[in-house]
Amino acid sequence: MRANVVRRKLIKPSSPTPQNLQNYKISCIDELAPSTNIGVILFYPSKPPRITQKLEESLQKILPQFYVLAGRYIKTDQSINCSDEGVEFVEAEAPDVELANIVGTSEQLNDLLPRRSHQMDGESDPLLSVQITHLKCGGLVIGVSVSHRIFDTCSLSTFISAWWNASSSSGPDAIPTFYESTALFPGRNWSKVESSRTEGNHGIVCRRFCFNKEGIDRARSKLRVKDGGGMVSKVVVVSAVIAKALIGRSGDGCYISHAVNMRGRTVPPLQKHACGNIVLQAVSSCPAGPEMGIQGLVDLMEEAIGKAIAKCSRIGFGGASLKPVANALPGVGATTLWFSDWSKFGFYEADFGWGKPVWVGVAPMHAQDMTILMGNGDGDGIEAWVHLSKEDMKVFEQNQDIRPFVTYDSNR
Repeated sequence: MRANVVRRKLIKPSSPTPQNLQNYKISCIDELAPSTNIGVILFYPSKPPRITQKLEESLQKILPQFYVLAGRYIKTDQSINCSDEGVEFVEAEAPDVELANIVGTSEQLNDLLPRRSHQMDGESDPLLSVQITHLKCGGLVIGVSVSHRIFDTCSLSTFISAWWNASSSSGPDAIPTFYESTALFPGRNWSKVESSRTEGNHGIVCRRFCFNKEGIDRARSKLRVKDGGGMVSKVVVVSAVIAKALIGRSGDGCYISHAVNMRGRTVPPLQKHACGNIVLQAVSSCPAGPEMGIQGLVDLMEEAIGKAIAKCSRIGFGGASLKPVANALPGVGATTLWFSDWSKFGFYEADFGWGKPVWVGVAPMHAQDMTILMGNGDGDGIEAWVHLSKEDMKVFEQNQDIRPFVTYDSNR
């Protein structure tokens, strides 16, 4: 597949950013965020006329609300120059591509994105880029890419919700945004000890594995919740199955880390639509030695997630208790399996005025041992977007422990 770019421009906010907001100092968690872009790709089977103009106008309309995205990152100062330089808007055509042939694939998705995952942190690199791709069948693909330096996935979801709200008369109420993370987590120059998630991660491949409802339910029925009551969550079950297949590649122990959303869990609680990287890593240590079963991994993960949620309540404004954030990260160079749950962020609700997406893809990242967990269109399964080295991916795809749970990309 090849998408031909027909137009590329910068879109500036509809009103200038006030002078007192033109320097945005990133938080200490932003400093620790991996050096990569994150993003989603929304697939629509049809589109109305003049849609490009409509999307441009609605984007320009909401940018004063997201003024940080229209600035540029100053690496030496670890801040954003909110100079209204604009966000990148790309229009492309894929005249030989039918929607049916690309929905459900993880190959060649980069052609539907305005930026590769590593194209960030440069002086001229936009913090937000979008690409509108017109397909042969009349369908439309919207690819959104944002720097992880300033946004986590919850923030990305807030932006997309605000955008489709501005584009659609039937959208939800206006979405307020807040930039509270720098007050809660002031910068500490921690980027000097940035985690190794993206260092030297060339040759990383991303594959999508569809964990079906039946396989997940069978596994859940055999597992117990450590403290009794309820069932193990689908996300934890899938994480445990993937972790079991990856542990022990080198014969050493490893760490397992889940991103925990801190919004609504701090004291006082952060707003639902607070923007920035506002996550705490729930880290469990998996020792080397005899193979650990799914139940053991589930117990480790649930305990770590429970502790991380409890830590959130001990974090107060003004950076009074940053220790939980700093202590949560595995050491630099440690082998870590990273998991991030994107299934609850509502990307399948993104109706810009002509219907909801039939599928939502994850933008590939250059982050080794990273797994993104996304719900499927029916809401009953989990799509795991696994990022591994080419060698590890070959072994993982043949692992007998995951085969009862998954179906593979439709193009593979």
